[in-house]
Amino acid sequence: MRKPTLISWKKFCGIPPKSTNNLYEFTNMRWRSKGWRKTYSYRLFRKAMAQLLPDDNFLPNDAAGWQGHGLYIEAGIIEEFDLDNTLKGVIDSLQEKYGFNDNMIRGLIAKKKVVGNYPLPKSQWSKQYILIGLTRYNTPECDIFSQAEFISVPAEEIVADAKVSGVLHRAISADWTNVENSSGDKYTVHPLSLYPDVENGARFLNADPEILRLILKTIGPKYGAAKEAFEDRCAELGGFQELNKKLMNTINKTEYERLTKVLDTKS
Repeated sequence: MRKPTLISWKKFCGIPPKSTNNLYEFTNMRWRSKGWRKTYSYRLFRKAMAQLLPDDNFLPNDAAGWQGHGLYIEAGIIEEFDLDNTLKGVIDSLQEKYGFNDNMIRGLIAKKKVVGNYPLPKSQWSKQYILIGLTRYNTPECDIFSQAEFISVPAEEIVADAKVSGVLHRAISADWTNVENSSGDKYTVHPLSLYPDVENGARFLNADPEILRLILKTIGPKYGAAKEAFEDRCAELGGFQELNKKLMNTINKTEYERLTKVLDTKS
């Protein structure tokens, strides 16, 4: 395998990327829908990126265009800033601008370029930047190592405990940031489980699990669309919120402590 080829790139100077830790905040105000919303600083970042990103076809906008292509993201940040924390906000800004879904991205190369140390003097703020590149890989799945290379180096395959794996698999929530698919005000994000408990939800609806699975697959993790699809059926059963509870899997304190003990015994 040879390294990916850089096709095109854009560098945005004076723009510090937002940390994943500060993208969302939880609000429980009476006058606003309860839930997670973008912080004001993140909304400002998204607006700035939307204005700065060119309107041309800099990045693909569909799955076919992303096949065999990936992203190169270089963050010019302070030494103390984590590289991985810079990626989420940047990628979400890109998908909003160019209309693709970030689940289409199969390859990602990231680099941290240190421009100073905390606290960065105001005179040096302009040194921060975000560089975004479109890359082309040799394979549709964006492979950079051949199977022979994997076999030739020391390796270990670690299998998670079945109980822990099962609960975590079902408990992962979608970070659905597309405001068009959110309910309530435009800053509120309502995630639906990526791995819903279809069997439990089907029992609640008195429906066939396979039919429910097909409906959920068609809708995807979109709160508004799911609510509309099941509103009439759920009206006499306690409402859509009750179905949501049946479909979603959460880990409470008791279950967390139990799973922690399971993990401890494996170490």
